[in-house]
Amino acid sequence: MVVLPGELEELLEEGGHLETNCAPLRFLGDRGKVIGVRFVRTRQGEPGRDGRRAPAEIPGAELAIGADTVILATGHFRRPHG
Repeated sequence: MVVLPGELEELLEEGGHLETNCAPLRFLGDRGKVIGVRFVRTRQGEPGRDGRRAPAEIPGAELAIGADTVILATGHFRRPHG
């Protein structure tokens, strides 16, 4: 995940928490409302043909984080027109 200059510092200043090397598995809900997200911890896998290491799940290393709102984000940047 790309972090722009200052973003991590802002997160920590605002009391945010960052979990690294995790992949989302599913949303958790109760009576039609989100109550959290279940993740699995990951590690760097073996390099592919392009040399890039894909995340590999660590079996049995799941965790749940409570939430009342979930924002889906793809991590893409908008290209300026022109």
